[in-house]
Amino acid sequence: RDDARRDEAVKRREEREKAKEKEEAAPAPPRELPRIYSHAQATTTGGSGRAEPPARLRPVVPAHRSASSLANEEDDLEEVNSDIDEEGKGFIDQLLSEHFVAEEEDAKRDEEEDVEPLNENAKNFVDVGLDKSLANILLGMGFEEPTSIQKAAIPLILSGKDVLAQSPTGSGKTVAYVSPIVQMLKQRSVRVSRTEGTLAIIIVPTRELSLQVFQVASRLFKDFYWIVPGTIMGGEKRSREKARLRKGINVLTCTPGRLLDHLENTTAFQVSDLKYLILDEADRLIDMGFEEQVSKIIQLLDKKSEMGDRSSRRQTIMLSATMHSGVSKLAKYSLHDPVSVGFDIDGKDRAEDGNASFKMPSQLKQHYILVPTKLRPVILYKLVAKCFKSAGDGKSKIVVFVSCCDSVEFHHEILNELSASDEQGAVFKPQDAFKLHGNLTQQERTAVYFDFCKSSSAILFCTDVAARGLDFPSVTHIIQYDPPGEAEDYIHRVGRTARMQSKGEAFLFLLPTEMPYVDVLRGHGIQVNEEYVGQFLSEASRNNLLLLRKVNALYRDPVFQSLQRVIFDIVAESKKIHQLAADAYRSFLRAYARYPSAIKTIFNVKILHIGHVADSFGLKEKPSMIGKSQTKEEFKKRKGDHVKTLARAKKKPATQKKRLYNQVFLSE
Repeated sequence: RDDARRDEAVKRREEREKAKEKEEAAPAPPRELPRIYSHAQATTTGGSGRAEPPARLRPVVPAHRSASSLANEEDDLEEVNSDIDEEGKGFIDQLLSEHFVAEEEDAKRDEEEDVEPLNENAKNFVDVGLDKSLANILLGMGFEEPTSIQKAAIPLILSGKDVLAQSPTGSGKTVAYVSPIVQMLKQRSVRVSRTEGTLAIIIVPTRELSLQVFQVASRLFKDFYWIVPGTIMGGEKRSREKARLRKGINVLTCTPGRLLDHLENTTAFQVSDLKYLILDEADRLIDMGFEEQVSKIIQLLDKKSEMGDRSSRRQTIMLSATMHSGVSKLAKYSLHDPVSVGFDIDGKDRAEDGNASFKMPSQLKQHYILVPTKLRPVILYKLVAKCFKSAGDGKSKIVVFVSCCDSVEFHHEILNELSASDEQGAVFKPQDAFKLHGNLTQQERTAVYFDFCKSSSAILFCTDVAARGLDFPSVTHIIQYDPPGEAEDYIHRVGRTARMQSKGEAFLFLLPTEMPYVDVLRGHGIQVNEEYVGQFLSEASRNNLLLLRKVNALYRDPVFQSLQRVIFDIVAESKKIHQLAADAYRSFLRAYARYPSAIKTIFNVKILHIGHVADSFGLKEKPSMIGKSQTKEEFKKRKGDHVKTLARAKKKPATQKKRLYNQVFLSE
């Protein structure tokens, strides 16, 4: 209960005690009637100069009271009025006494109430504070026993305190903060109405995560139809969102940019009575550049709350997988006297050397594969085929992470072509293949998300847009074809599998020169084991361990040669795929050059074999000619133009010669 209400009750109790002490020396001052009653003539004086007894009491009709409850209250008042003495003092004293006793009992309960400690032995959600109806809904959703984060966070949130929580990815933190909000809203003495506006806001970094949280909230609210959940996010029509906000959304899931837009420009967006603010994936919000927007959102919410109900303080909940300076700053700005779960605001969970140590699910198997540049696509598709075959029922769900949108498009197209190829049909059986990246429209991204979730056996090529927070059901394998830049990114990528105690397997592709990256991961407590590349090639290569150490010998492996030839043919025969390959090649090099400075020595674009990189995208031409015209006629014409340009340059001043030289030889 609210601190202000308790302070007010204590203050009134002290005043009443002082009044009793002075009662014998002087008459007690007249006291006000409770707010729910009024009378026609409470202070009318007669000829004697003293106050006359009050007239008959009548109830003030609140807008939310029903006719039946008012009728019952009037009957009760008739009985009370019949007992009022001549001056009405007995009734008023009795009513005020009951009023103060209730306030004192509430204050006493608030003072004695302690935060329920973590119940490690909790076997169900009733044990952590949720009621049976909500526990049954969670049971129907497949949550039989609360996870550690749910055991720790749910009692704290129900206590009304601000909470700062850390949890390993895939541990059920969405249920940990949504379920107590559901319970607190449904248990209000007055039913929640759409006319009250938004009472809870959940801010997430990506649109897909907003949809996912909205789905969870919708299922939890299904039996409490009077509470309306909703979502707003970039990519949707603002006018439609404005109409929904005008009708009223009680629990709103949103991305920061669109929320700030509506707070600034949508007059009908009512947040003056906001009770709960949740910042999910706070570290990702900071990393994606939303820090300024989140700060503005909090300022606007504080400003608008001054016009609303001030009887209760807004409760803020922040969840983050990691703690760095940006998250710590946001926590100190947005949280009030928080209770921490997993770490504190000062970031004391970090090791002395500054490296955060991450907790990985015990059921997650992690591997790395040292793959020469030329072998990368072959090993990728052989690994995909192996993952599908490893499932006894043939149902596997694989997520492949690459560094850029163009690579997603290229590999998605190649896999579809390999699945349709007669030569490789025995290895690459047709599978549902999906792609997800930031260049897709919001409608396309939403459709891909739901289709991949529904599929029982599929593969998804994606960028890091899908690395944080998204809960894809039953993902069995994670393949990081392009290594992540930070250890935190690695954690969130592999976190798409081995969720909620299910098993999972993760593979990381590394070039031989990138081997030191394994030590970087181990410095963060991430243990990965090596998988030998030869196991994906022919039986002769698998049996010859010495051959595995000779890269040139691996290039002569028949499995590699046959599959590489197929990929070359697919790229050469289709102008569309060839263009995709050229775009992916250039985007890959740009992404490789943008690795963080701390690991630049490991991922150094200058030591890449550019020709082998081109081969890995199925491009036969020289790197310098990728993206340029390749026909003889166009090549001769281009060469002739160069000769004419150089001839003209001899007659120009030196500065113009230099400019023309750069135009000819240094431009693509």
